[in-house]
Amino acid sequence: MAWTLNSDDRKLPRRPGESHAPAAAAEISTTGLWRGDAPLANAAAREAARADSESLRYVVLFHRWPAATADGFTAARGDHYDWMFESPEGLLTWATERRLSADEAGVLEAIELPLHRTAYLDYEGPVSRNRGEVRRVESGRFCLITRTVDRFEVDLRGGREGRLRITRGHLVDDLSWRLEFRIQPVADSNVADARW
Repeated sequence: MAWTLNSDDRKLPRRPGESHAPAAAAEISTTGLWRGDAPLANAAAREAARADSESLRYVVLFHRWPAATADGFTAARGDHYDWMFESPEGLLTWATERRLSADEAGVLEAIELPLHRTAYLDYEGPVSRNRGEVRRVESGRFCLITRTVDRFEVDLRGGREGRLRITRGHLVDDLSWRLEFRIQPVADSNVADARW
């Protein structure tokens, strides 16, 4: 089932050709830091940055849409999973049609969604304006590896253990992304994999 983001769902104004990512994220590429520094080269600096960011939380919510809203609008997106990651701006969010189990490596198509409120890290229940309900299916902590306008890479701990990489697709709407998860032992989490 192919699905797209409705124009009604885009809460951030954009000009044609403008990235959906926040302007502040134009080049945020670090290992464990949110500042726009260059990636940290030595292991000690990476480990210190990792300790700083390991308190960051993530959640995966199953979002069940109603068959139709009171005004007759049928949700084009349908039921999906919202992958949400804590950031200074709010929750960075991508939606997928399915969820990989905690012990399953794989690739999913994703759609970038607008920033969400951090309350969703703990919230389960109805979504305002009759947009269905959400239920938490996974949660944990993450360590930021890289964040740019085209790539978000983290090490996950808690609900699953491993490396998650989300990269922008090359479609015209620039909202299409690719979510890749690879199971990775904790001992290997500092090692960059040249195959990626």
